[in-house]
Order: sequence, then C-alpha cells, then structure tokens
Amino acid sequence: MTTVFHRTGRFVYQNSLALVVVSVCWVVGSMGLVTAGPATLCAYAVIRSLRGEPVARSLVELLRDHGIAAALLTLLPISVGLITVGYAELFVRTGSMVSLGLTIAGVYLGSFFCLVVATALAGLVEGESAQVALRNGYRWTIRHPTRAVLLVLGSAVLLLGGVVSIVGLVVIVPAIVFSFHAELVWSERSTIPTG
Repeated sequence: MTTVFHRTGRFVYQNSLALVVVSVCWVVGSMGLVTAGPATLCAYAVIRSLRGEPVARSLVELLRDHGIAAALLTLLPISVGLITVGYAELFVRTGSMVSLGLTIAGVYLGSFFCLVVATALAGLVEGESAQVALRNGYRWTIRHPTRAVLLVLGSAVLLLGGVVSIVGLVVIVPAIVFSFHAELVWSERSTIPTG
C-alpha cells in the first residue's frame, strides 16, 4: 500500500500545476449539486490523460455520451447524504436513538454509494457503458474492501487537511483525492471481468 501513496505523491508533484487547474475547475463545476457528477467525470478524464493512459473520448464527447448518467449516478450518494443530515439534526434535537441509528447507517450507506459511484465514473472514463461501469464499480468496491476503506480514510484525511487551509480545499485537495482514487482503482481495475 505504501507504493500507492508514493506513486500518488509522485504523480501529484510532477503534475501539480495541471492538478491545481483541475481542482479549481472541479470546484466551480460542482457548485450545483447536479453538475458534480459531470465535473467529476471530466476530472477523472484529465487525470487519466495526465497519467499517460488512453482516454476513450474528448471531454465534450465524454460529457455528451455520459454526462446525464454521471449526474444521475451522483444523485444517489447526495440524496443519502441529505437524508443522513436530516436524521443527524433530528438526533441532536430529540436525542432519539432511532435517529442516531439511522444517521450511522446513512453514513455507512452514503460512503458505500460514494465508492461505487466514484469507481463507476472511472469506468465511464475508460469507455464503459453506464450499466457496465456501475456494475464494475460495485464489484470493485465489494471485492477490494481494504482498498475501499483505505480510499475512504485517505480521502477523509485529505479533506480534513484541506479544511484547515481553506485555500487548499479548493486549490489542490480535490485533485489529490481524485489522483489517489485513480491510482487505487485503475491499478486493480484490470482484474475485474467486464460485461
């Protein structure tokens, strides 16, 4: 696993200027919740290109072919997140243990959906159809639990570090998280049968 961190660190260092542009574009593109999926799809495509790996389409073609699917895919974890926040707020107001249980379940379910959707978006960049990408995203997540947990924890640490420096949260943290995810997923993705 340390090689994943080293490869990601080396990639971020070598491509830092381009990744700053990717991060800022992603933040601006994700301001509307509906556009978070297409913005993430484009960020993965640019990162894949920076990694020297083939990208099936240009960004315009990628958005034309998979933009709606990306938007719909990201609505699932966003919806679960919003419902979870509602239950957390209810727990704080009432102290209801049922609300606490639903909040905890929502956090786990939302994290799982985020992993599946992020991995599916990586598949869309590779040229898979939305259905195949979603199925392979699910398969990757359940077949690589250690990498999935590493991705969640690593992303959380990076986001917390970005919150400390607000500028870092906008300027570089999104691209580092995407690069880390790309390294974890695309290094193992070839072992998943498609179709």
